Amino acid sequence: MTLCASCFMVGYCKQLNAPVVTDDELQQVGFVNDLLDYAQNLLLKPSDWRPYLTKAYTEYQGRILDANGEEEFLNMGLFEVDDDILFAANDVTHAAKQVTIANNAIRDWFDYWLCNPTPRQHVNFSAFTRERLRVVGTILRAANPEEAQFWGLADKVANDN
Repeated sequence: MTLCASCFMVGYCKQLNAPVVTDDELQQVGFVNDLLDYAQNLLLKPSDWRPYLTKAYTEYQGRILDANGEEEFLNMGLFEVDDDILFAANDVTHAAKQVTIANNAIRDWFDYWLCNPTPRQHVNFSAFTRERLRVVGTILRAANPEEAQFWGLADKVANDN
């Protein structure tokens, strides 16, 4: 997508906006299952999710808006752990072990939630998982609005007649 001259001056498209995933949406089993199904169908490995999300977020040329229409910046720190540090075999310290454990935990989270999700019957998530799902859902919605507009709609009846 190329920006018009007016939008190029501010660095984003003034007409392109994506809503942040709301608490109400995260309370809907159908919405969460559709989000997780969509994520799984991207066929990314757990180690590829963080770079994928970062790239999709940084390349989005619009704005993320909260429920009040105000611009919101997503907390990508929820997925950040410095795994680019190399430790020599004889230099493994407690800190190095903690980094490895944290990296594995993040990859495990991506594997459990986005690569091999099981259909959810409830939406009682930890606060940390809820916020991670909010960020993932918002980025995927911004990058793929045509697909995301249908998340959670299968549970709703269009017309009873």
